[in-house]
Amino acid sequence: MSSRNPRERNSRKRHTRTRLVGVAATAVLGGTLLVPAAHAYSSGAPLTVAVSDVTHHTLTRGSGTNSFTVTVANTSDAVQQFTGDAMVWPGTTGGPSPVEVGQVRTAVTPVQAPATDLSVQGQNPGLNALFYPHGGTAASGFRIPAGARYSWKVTVGAAADFPGNDDGLDIDVTASVGRVVAPGHVHFDIAPALPDGRLTEKFDRVVTVAPGTPGTTTLKLYDGAGGTFTSPLTAMVGLDSPVPGLNLDYRSGDAWLPAKATVSGGTWLIPPVPAGFSYQQTHSYTLRFTLGRRPAAPRDLSLQARVVLGGTIASARTTLHLKQPPAPSPTSTSTSAPAPAVAAATTHSHAATSGGSTPTTQLAHTGSSHTALIAALAALLTAAGALLILTTTRRRTT
Repeated sequence: MSSRNPRERNSRKRHTRTRLVGVAATAVLGGTLLVPAAHAYSSGAPLTVAVSDVTHHTLTRGSGTNSFTVTVANTSDAVQQFTGDAMVWPGTTGGPSPVEVGQVRTAVTPVQAPATDLSVQGQNPGLNALFYPHGGTAASGFRIPAGARYSWKVTVGAAADFPGNDDGLDIDVTASVGRVVAPGHVHFDIAPALPDGRLTEKFDRVVTVAPGTPGTTTLKLYDGAGGTFTSPLTAMVGLDSPVPGLNLDYRSGDAWLPAKATVSGGTWLIPPVPAGFSYQQTHSYTLRFTLGRRPAAPRDLSLQARVVLGGTIASARTTLHLKQPPAPSPTSTSTSAPAPAVAAATTHSHAATSGGSTPTTQLAHTGSSHTALIAALAALLTAAGALLILTTTRRRTT
């Protein structure tokens, strides 16, 4: 991005522009467009086109006009058909905003030619101004006699709603006899002069998404074009191939809102950039992709963003990695070891001594604890036997 002296900048523009087919048959000298007869473009074609008498008044939005004369000569010895075709473009570098019908005031007046009608049509990013015989159509064209010359005065100006970030008009006039045979080029500045530049956008990262695992990215727009966009900018996001079950949300404040799908799983509209988007400003979107079903196979897709104003005026690309969810881990099943025989015997013995009731809690013991249990039982039996002998002896003594 560079801001230059408007006079230097516009001089560079006038000398670097090439439009349509061929080279400009004009040269700018001291603010006057000179077209010597020897430089009229013909390439052996039966018609030649010359542009002359160019004015360079100051143009602003809604004020001022400039004009030039278009002369078409039939150098052959037969009648030739001619339809005037003037392409109008938004500035030498193709300004960031396209020009729409009505934003350029255009008139064509015959100087030495039959009565003429004009039809202006949109030809994104510019206009196509066709002039042809009054009451006819562009298809019929003028019939220029052998050796004759026809000429018209073309007048242009910027309407009040001319785009706020374009600062010039470029006009190419051509003649067609089965093919384009002659270009004539004119440039007009529109005040104030603006810094050169364009609108750009980019994603901050690639996106990875799988069922249950959303993928996010941020799309950032930067206005490097001088001036202000006076129309809202349409913004959209799309894939090179739709994905069933893929959805897009955008963040608005603290909430996620669904983007409007124009192609299910493939293309979405996100909120437009409001009019007034100006030089060196930024505009960002936080985007979230979610996948509602398992993809057939993991793969990479091209994810593209576009900003549209008449046509695409900015774009960006990144990659969307489509992944399958991880396979579920197998469920582990624990198997309890059978209770040792001694534990079973202990339970059985306890049931017998407690009148057949089944205990609600059982503890199984293994290893060295079995020895301690047996020893304890033996000691208990020994003590019981000693007690029984002592009791019997006392009864006998008594």
